[in-house]
Amino acid sequence: MGQLADRIALLDERQRADLFQGVHPLHKQRAENWALLLEAYEGSGGFLNGAYLWRFPRETEGDFKARQRNARYHNYAKRIVDLYARHTFAKGISRDTTSETLQAFWTDVDGAGTSIDEFMLRALTVALSQGHCGLLVDRTPDEPMGPSMADERGRVLLRLYPAQSVLDWRWAGKLLSGVKIEEHSVSPDLLAKPAPMREIVLWDDMSWARFALEGKDSEAVLVDENDHFLGMVPFVPLRPFPELSNDFTGQSIIGNPQLHRALYNRESEEDSVLRDQAFSVLVVEVGPDGDVAKAREELGTEIGTTTALVVKGQANYKTPDQGVPSNLRDAQRFIIEELHRLAHLRFDRNSLDAESAEAIRLQHQDLNRILGGMARHLEWVEQQVAEMYLRWTSPNPDSAIDSAAVTVSYPSEFFEVELASTLDDLIRLADQQLGQTALKGIKRQMVQQNVDLSDEEMKDALEEIDAMTVDRPEQTEPQQPQDGGPDPAMDVPGMVGAGTNQR
Repeated sequence: MGQLADRIALLDERQRADLFQGVHPLHKQRAENWALLLEAYEGSGGFLNGAYLWRFPRETEGDFKARQRNARYHNYAKRIVDLYARHTFAKGISRDTTSETLQAFWTDVDGAGTSIDEFMLRALTVALSQGHCGLLVDRTPDEPMGPSMADERGRVLLRLYPAQSVLDWRWAGKLLSGVKIEEHSVSPDLLAKPAPMREIVLWDDMSWARFALEGKDSEAVLVDENDHFLGMVPFVPLRPFPELSNDFTGQSIIGNPQLHRALYNRESEEDSVLRDQAFSVLVVEVGPDGDVAKAREELGTEIGTTTALVVKGQANYKTPDQGVPSNLRDAQRFIIEELHRLAHLRFDRNSLDAESAEAIRLQHQDLNRILGGMARHLEWVEQQVAEMYLRWTSPNPDSAIDSAAVTVSYPSEFFEVELASTLDDLIRLADQQLGQTALKGIKRQMVQQNVDLSDEEMKDALEEIDAMTVDRPEQTEPQQPQDGGPDPAMDVPGMVGAGTNQR
């Protein structure tokens, strides 16, 4: 047996139960939120089947199930996360090493043809969504392939684990000394029971052990184990926005998961009001001595807005309060703005006050700083992965790491100074007495350079600009700078950029 499996074999029944059923206190406290945040990004789980809807007071079971089936989810979480991820990888990553085997590993890190760029982009989206994720540098038990691989003991693969799959962790100073991971496997046999089998994998700095658990209270059965003698746990936590209070978890860029759930519910509530309450109802007055049942029979069951009716008494349409849908839309807009503010992004202007070009530059600098910090962390993560790879594949790891001379460089600037200068010029130009063609051209350039849209969305946005009538700004007396600040410039509503609010 490996060292870790030997130690586990010495535990009594209670200690084994604590080992396999216990989790880190932070995991116990936050796992539900981590899962909800990832579902918010993917639009899956309760956002897909309606399970995250809150039931109305006195809502019938049938009405609630119908509302769950009809629920829609507008995925702002994915838009925010993808915006950060795309900017981080937009200019390309520079990697260099003298190790040919490491270079080959970078072209296929998971055995499925995924390059290191693709894998790190995927890992970053998970980490941005949940606050952190884990990367395990594992090795398969495959036999060596050919004489050039004679010293390699199996193939090294990179595996990604979302936050809720990392059950526990331990530190020895600044080094990770142990980690417990949850995995689920399903039999490849189509005729076998489809229920996944839960497995617990434990790693320390010298060995690993895998145990299978069929149920929550079932006995853990040792499946496989071995010593790796790496002298380190081959696991790296990726956390773009680290929490100061601990060394493992981080902060999600998409905020509190209940914000996304609240927005999901406000959208369903608006649909419910529009479908069931916002339409006028035909009301026929029946006197005290009248026959209500007979009146219903005479009217029939299908009454449209173009149907002519002849009735005794007065008939008119009663219209519900149309302010309710408007209030629900205002509530949705507030949540959407809050989600973007927490992500240091502007969804839209909150006022009509002019914003100076200098303020826009500062916002770009703020986003540059945030993305730059993420880039430095990703460089560190990749350096750790490269070192673990070399430890797995080299008989003399320390020498191999030195001679490999691994360098990983992410961009340090994500918004060029020229971009802010061009934006400044466009804003000042728009403040002149220009014609429709020139003003539309300015708007088109601003949208193309500063608004993050898909190709289809960008096409629609440009067509909308072409179709609109652009009002020329009224000429007013120049406003004097306050406290030595820059002159105010014309605002550009709807431009997506960095916000200055800190969480």
